[in-house]
Formats: sequence, structure tokens, C-alpha cells
Amino acid sequence: MLAFFFLMTLSANSPARVRALERALLGNGAVLALLGMVNALSSAGPILWAFSSDSPSFGPYANRAHFSTLVAMLLPLGLARVLSEGIGRRGERLPFVLAIAMMAAAVGAAASRAGLALTLMPCFAVPLMMRWRGHGLGRTLGRAGLILGLAISIGIGVGGEKLGERLVGRFRDDAFAVRSEIWRATLRMIADHPVFGVGLGAFATMYPHYDSGNGLRYTAEAHNDYLQLLAETGIAGGLIGVGFLVVLLRIVRRSLSRTVGTRHWSLAVGASVGIAAGLIHSLVDFGLQITANALVFLSLVAVLLRLGHE
Repeated sequence: MLAFFFLMTLSANSPARVRALERALLGNGAVLALLGMVNALSSAGPILWAFSSDSPSFGPYANRAHFSTLVAMLLPLGLARVLSEGIGRRGERLPFVLAIAMMAAAVGAAASRAGLALTLMPCFAVPLMMRWRGHGLGRTLGRAGLILGLAISIGIGVGGEKLGERLVGRFRDDAFAVRSEIWRATLRMIADHPVFGVGLGAFATMYPHYDSGNGLRYTAEAHNDYLQLLAETGIAGGLIGVGFLVVLLRIVRRSLSRTVGTRHWSLAVGASVGIAAGLIHSLVDFGLQITANALVFLSLVAVLLRLGHE
């Protein structure tokens, strides 16, 4: 991961390469979204028509919620680009509009509740940040709502029945109850091993000892990356995690302040909101533990780091 991050930071050494990385990330998201919707329409079960999964899958992702993490990080890139004034002729916006429409539609098709919420987040966050540069708030909100609304409507046409069932059944199922019990068990684990934790990667091994049920439930993740970090590495690892977040915040602030009034402002806004979405989703899931999503997250950080030195 570190090698990839340094490689991305070194390779994005010019404005042209940074923009090329932006297009590559959005193109990747659009292709995966299209693949997922085709897979959902033609087959309700196997991953890419070939591999079985115990979780509800979508496209190449074994869990649709983890696909939602990807979309949550990439969607703001395209949305900020489209909403930004002065990016060129309207024809230049079309690929970005298609990319974000494809990803937003895929969230509806995936029938992910968290994905739907995270898709709506940039609809408000990006226009609010664009307002700092003098854009009309009502106008940008209207554009964002129109694009995402139409796209999600298309996705609902593909997977709307599943999405409706999950939204209606949100308070009837025990998904939150299961997560709550996992979090309580994780807190007990942290209390017993406060300084250095149980060891990296040992959460799955130790969890049955703290499960208040019959001890047979297996989970390799805490469904909260921050709690899992504390459980596995204790206060020592938690301090490192806090340090990472502080450094990340400084990178975000520096990139935003350095790009105000430039053509890179929209990229800084989109990457910042995308990173925030990934971190927020980590409160209730473990999407950033998926290698593909972690690489996208690091790519966004590399973009901001480079923009902060322009």
C-alpha cells in the first residue's frame, strides 16, 4: 500500500497527469458500475456470472456495501467537475456527467441503503464547498439534484424492488442489532487489551471470546474501522491513527487553500469530499479494508498532496 501511495504521488507530478488520474478514477468507477448493472440484470446471484458469494454481491464486489464505498469516494470527483464554472465547453462535461450518472444509477441497482445515503451526501457537500468560491448555492444544488435524481431513478428501475424492500425493512431486520452487539463485544476487547490491543489481524480470532451470544458467530471485522484499529493495536495504534487523520486534514486544507481561484479547485473539492465519505462509511462498515477501495482512497490523498504543492 505504501509503495502504491508513493508511486501515485511521484507519478502525479504535473497538472496534466493529475487530470489524467482524475479521468482514470472516474472511468474505473463508471466501468465497474456498468458491469454491476449488467450483472444484476442478467443474473441475480454469482459474482460476474461465475463466483458465488455469501453476501449480496454487485459486479466484481462480493458485498454491495463495499461497492457503495467506491462510488461514495469517486462520485464527488465528477460532480465537482460538472458543477464547476469555467471548465470548458459543454461537450467537455459530457463524459463526467455520464460517469457520475452511471455510478449513481448503480447504487440504486445495488439496493444498498448506506450507498444511497452516501450518494446523496455529495449532492449537498459539493455545492456547499463550491459556494466558497462564489457559486450560487441554489443553482449548484439544483444541478446536482437533477443529475443524481435522474441517475438514481434509472438505477431504481433496475433494482428498485430490492431497494424498496430494504428501505421498508430497515427497522424490521436485525442488521443494526447485529452491528451493535459486535461493537459492544469490540469495546470489551479494547477494555481487556487497552495499550497494544490483541494484535493486527487477530480480531477474528479473539472475537468469539467476547461474543455475548453462543460464541459461534464468526466475524472477521468490527464493522467500524476505528473500533477495530483500537481493538487490534490499542492506544498505541489509536494515536497513530489520530496522527494520520490530523496529517490528512492538513493535506486537505492545504490543497483547498492553494487551489482557490484556479482550475484545480473542483478537483480538490471532489477529492476532499470523496475522502470524507470513505471515512464516514468506515463508522459502520469496513469498505476501506477492501484493497480496491483502499487504493482509490490513497489515490485521492495523492491527488490532494500534489495539489497542495502546486
